[in-house]
Amino acid sequence: MKKILSIKSVQLGPLGLERLMYGRLVRLALLVWMVTGGLMGVVSCDHVSDAVKVSVDSLNMLACQQKYGSVKKAMRLTDEVLEKYADAGYQSGLHEAWLNRGDAYGMEMDYDSAQYCYKKVLKESNNDLICSVADVDMMSVCLMTSMSKEFYDYRSDALERFASVEEESGDMTEHQQEMWNAVQTEYHFVSLNYFMQMRQDEGVLEESEWLEEHQDMFAGDSTQMAAFLLIHALY
Repeated sequence: MKKILSIKSVQLGPLGLERLMYGRLVRLALLVWMVTGGLMGVVSCDHVSDAVKVSVDSLNMLACQQKYGSVKKAMRLTDEVLEKYADAGYQSGLHEAWLNRGDAYGMEMDYDSAQYCYKKVLKESNNDLICSVADVDMMSVCLMTSMSKEFYDYRSDALERFASVEEESGDMTEHQQEMWNAVQTEYHFVSLNYFMQMRQDEGVLEESEWLEEHQDMFAGDSTQMAAFLLIHALY
């Protein structure tokens, strides 16, 4: 029986990817570099000082880095952002911290708490780019918790937000473009994982073809590229 490597870990699973936490390996590294402000309807404008933005972004970056080594340290850093800068008016930075916190919970397989964080962002944010990230995060949670209907709901929501973001993608900063590329690739990797799990060959083929045609969007990430090459060779 053929086995393939999961995108999320080194564990093997029969005839498809095992239900493991995707972890948002690529987009998280890019998300913390995001430059806020600018796009109407895509990235909300936060009228705060540059000093506050630098401090919050730095803490979010550290939290992103720490969650792969020490979830406790990542949690402390997100606590600092959410408590110290709660009234600073930098909503994009706060929502980024909530996404980081959700990821940390996910790595501990605490999917209820992860959902709380992602849903909080979806409820409070008017930033389509950040909300699309939360939608894809929820797709991963649904994949892990066998919520098939909800998976499709969040997948549909993500596609709708993608359409809105795409309309203004020409006005993005370089960092926003990196984030936009990353959330798209993660969407297709998570979708591929789901279709392989469900043994839906048509969906697997569609997602595999998209990834093959857009390798340039994740070529700089060795983890996703290795997963893609392995899937391409074995499926």
